[in-house]
Amino acid sequence: MTRAEILEARRQLTSLRLKYQKEVMQAYDKEYYAELRKLQEECGKIGHSKGYYYDNGIGTAWYRCPTCDARHSIETYGESAA
Repeated sequence: MTRAEILEARRQLTSLRLKYQKEVMQAYDKEYYAELRKLQEECGKIGHSKGYYYDNGIGTAWYRCPTCDARHSIETYGESAA
């Protein structure tokens, strides 16, 4: 096999693996993310922690709460605090 053939075979193998992972995790992810959203809503009621700062470099910045992993904009930070 040539390097190009090996690379293409590896790409196809990786693609099949990712497709399988998505299929297997799909049902679990629906349940997981629904539960995570509930936890994030509860955390928002008491006020998210400021946490980590992210900036995409094109004008959008946000914080990610270290308690529940919710993302919130800098402008709205603290609005949900009780």
